[in-house]
Amino acid sequence: MVGGKVVGPRPMEADALAAVLRRRDSRSTLIVDSRPFVEFASSHIVGAVNVGSSTLVKRRLQQDRVSVRELVQHAAQAQVDTTECRSVVVYDQSTRDVRRLAPDHFVCVLLAKLERTFPGVALLTGNARERAR
Repeated sequence: MVGGKVVGPRPMEADALAAVLRRRDSRSTLIVDSRPFVEFASSHIVGAVNVGSSTLVKRRLQQDRVSVRELVQHAAQAQVDTTECRSVVVYDQSTRDVRRLAPDHFVCVLLAKLERTFPGVALLTGNARERAR
């Protein structure tokens, strides 16, 4: 929130993410795949952490039964030090504009929790096929 207005995640194109990953400080950027595990297992961005998109995980986040840091660390099997992360990039199947999603959509819930925890949160725009090019 800035000046009383909800800012929301900034959109990020695939080429911008590629540039971030080429930089030396890419370890300070956490990439979160919010697609179902089956899609993640089929293909994903190298280094991404899959948090899934289940109703159970969404409910636990909404009820603060799990913190977003705990969720990411568990999903990464403790291989990610979230205290070093300055920015987070989230992607799903094809969201182009988070404002078009229902407030209780998994991606919206996840982004809201991430924005309260990390200084810079972005949503990778476009669909998976476009990103694979």
